Parts: sequence; C-alpha cells; structure tokens
Amino acid sequence: MTLIKYTGEIAQTEATANNKWANAVTKDGSMWVWIPRYAYKITEGYHSNKAGKIEIAFIDTENNFLNEESGEIIEDPSKVTYTTEGVQEQWLVHPAFTSNAENGGGFGELEGLWVGKFEATGTYDSKSDTGKLSVKPGKNSLVNMTPHTQFRIAKTSNFSENVTAKELGSHMAKNSEWGAVAYLGHSKYGTNGEEVEKNDFYGYITGGSYSKQTIYTTNKKQSTTHNATGIYDMNGGTSERVASYVYNPNVDYLTPEEGKEEEILCEDEGTGRGQSTAYKTVYAVGSEDDEEAANYEANKEKKGDATYETSASASLNENADAWFNAIASYPQIDGPYFYRGSRYGVDNTGIFFFNGTRNIIHDGSSFRPVLAF
Repeated sequence: MTLIKYTGEIAQTEATANNKWANAVTKDGSMWVWIPRYAYKITEGYHSNKAGKIEIAFIDTENNFLNEESGEIIEDPSKVTYTTEGVQEQWLVHPAFTSNAENGGGFGELEGLWVGKFEATGTYDSKSDTGKLSVKPGKNSLVNMTPHTQFRIAKTSNFSENVTAKELGSHMAKNSEWGAVAYLGHSKYGTNGEEVEKNDFYGYITGGSYSKQTIYTTNKKQSTTHNATGIYDMNGGTSERVASYVYNPNVDYLTPEEGKEEEILCEDEGTGRGQSTAYKTVYAVGSEDDEEAANYEANKEKKGDATYETSASASLNENADAWFNAIASYPQIDGPYFYRGSRYGVDNTGIFFFNGTRNIIHDGSSFRPVLAF
C-alpha cells in the first residue's frame, strides 16, 4: 500500500491536525482509510434519539493510553456501567479491534483497520458468478448482488497486492466496523458532533460525483471528517449491507435452488450459521416470534456497533429514533441482515441508520470492504 497526500485546493479542505485521517492506495488503485485502535466513552445521548457526544482515546494493543487521557480501560462490553445521567463510566476498547469474534472482533488485538474510503466498486458477472472488487471515487457502486455473494467476493479479493486475501484480512465490513468508523467520525477527531451530509447523487456514484475534484472539495462534508481525508458514502449513496445478522435456529433458511429466493446466510467454511467469526457477527434472536423489539433488547450488550447505544428504540414502523433522526429498525425474521446508512431518495438516512433486509439481489444495495492485518 502507498500513502496518499492531498495537495492544492484539496489539501486546503483539511481543517486541523485532529481530523486528518491517514489514506492509502493498493496496487489496483483502491483507496483505504486508517482507523486506529481506540477506546471510547459515550458521555451524552446514550440509548436516546438525541445525537450525543462520544469521547475517543487512542490506545496501543496492550490498552495503554497514547494521548493525555486517563481512567479505567476495559474490553468486556458487559462490564460497562453508567451514571444515573447515562454517562459511560469506563473506557471501552472498541470491539472491532479485539480478538473476540462474538463482540465483533476476531482478527486479533489490532493496531487498527484499513476501511474502504468509498462503497465497493468494480464488476460482477452473475452468469459466471465472478467479480473484481475495488474501492474507487466517482464510480458506480457495486450493486445487484446478494449479501452472501458480497461476503464471498470481499473475502477473496486481494486488490492486486502480492499477498493473498487471507493475509490482507480482506472482508465485507461487519456491524462493529461500521460503528468504529461512525464513532470516530462523530468525535472531535471527525466532524466534532456535526452530521455527515448525504450522498444524494441519483446514480449511486461513490463520493457523490464523477469528478474527483468535486468529491474532495464541494462534497467534503459527505465524509466522516468534513474534509478530503475521511470516509465517504456512509450517509446515502446506496444502502450498505454488513456481514452481521440475527440468527433464529428455529427458522428453516432455504439454500439456493432454481426458482426459489436465496436465503442462505453468510457462512465461513467449517462454521455454522449461528457462530460468529472474524468475518461475520451473529446476533441473538430475542423471542420465539423473532420480533424486532425483543431482538433489539436481546443484543444491547453488542456495543460499538452504532445501534442500541445510539438509538432510543427500534421499530418495524421505521421510526426515526436514532441519532440525527435516522431510522432505527432492527433485523427480524423477515429481514435478518443488517444494512446501514440507507440510500439517496430515502428520508431519515445517516451514519447511525440501521435496518434489516433479506438475502436478495437489490439494485440499490452495496457494501464496504475492510482490511485487517
């Protein structure tokens, strides 16, 4: 990977040293943004529909502070406590950087993650069931795939690097990794509590324009830093599926058969549908009926994923009950997969948006690659 340095008018859009995120490019021209390991505290707005405050402390792999912060750091989300005012009392290591697959990690105690700067781009041929994945600005987002196919393509792409996809830790973003970007983006190291603007370009174009200059200047507030160095397309563009789902062991999920809608869940070789791995996160079913509100409550210990912590409730009526009036609708039996951000032409989108979908082909749904090495 080669580091990217922005120059000229684009460099002038970078506000301060606080919110300049490191960017790099792989040999195929795909662009990535470094999300360093951190612990966080939600000090305002916890489990409410009011956009609150998230504090960030950068840490090393032994969970030592790298800045001036102090206090207790923990890795177990179930041990987090709150004051009567809803202020988080401990620093929680963001689960995406940990070795615990059940909590959304699994790749080890990571120094950080390389997250796709834009939604997935590239090509996919449904007849041969093959594709070439990239992450580039001003291109058509890669759509018309099932989550299962997105999962497989992401896991087998090496972006022309001289290593294998497994060595790169290439995969489809999980809920936890979406949350890791959203929390850092909401902090003083990102937009400092301001909303990420929507990519409302009608054609599902990454960065909201065919012009790179426009993407990095005019559209800079569509990034998680409000400048060229951030991550784009997390509000609007296409809906982004993530490799995370609610699993109900009592449902007879169909396998792909001719004439039937595909409903097989993302699986890693040698693991079952109900088992979390580094590549996917399985959420518990909350009731026999696999009902939304029960599923929402059953998974409230899945912290860092920008769902329960940053919303007041979850409703099939698609209430705008997440931060910045985004939709908060939890996966359930009719739509077990999470999707995030939503797409242009839809109201109440945003980086804290979440909803459920089925494992179907959709022309307005993409995904985001992540590298963990």
